[in-house]
Amino acid sequence: MNSTVEPNSVIPAREAIAAIENGNLIQAIKITRANTGLGLKAAKETVEAYLNAHPEVKEKFSVNRKAGSVTQEQIIHLLIITLAAIIAYLLFFGNLDDITF
Repeated sequence: MNSTVEPNSVIPAREAIAAIENGNLIQAIKITRANTGLGLKAAKETVEAYLNAHPEVKEKFSVNRKAGSVTQEQIIHLLIITLAAIIAYLLFFGNLDDITF
């Protein structure tokens, strides 16, 4: 879709700004596209231009984006805990003699 609106002249909707502040850039781009009729690239440029022009929003975005992401270390800890729980269950309630590796 070609748009006649300049991306940098559009201010994202309040919902898009809230999505940015919550760390959800993709949702902000979707909302901007829906409200303006801009294409994907133009909507992305609009959201990024708004983010760069408003340091207070960019700060909230950075903080919330980091808070919502799961680190590789957290995934490894979860896997270790899960494996330990499975082994403990098998030791107490199962028969390890039937398991072959």
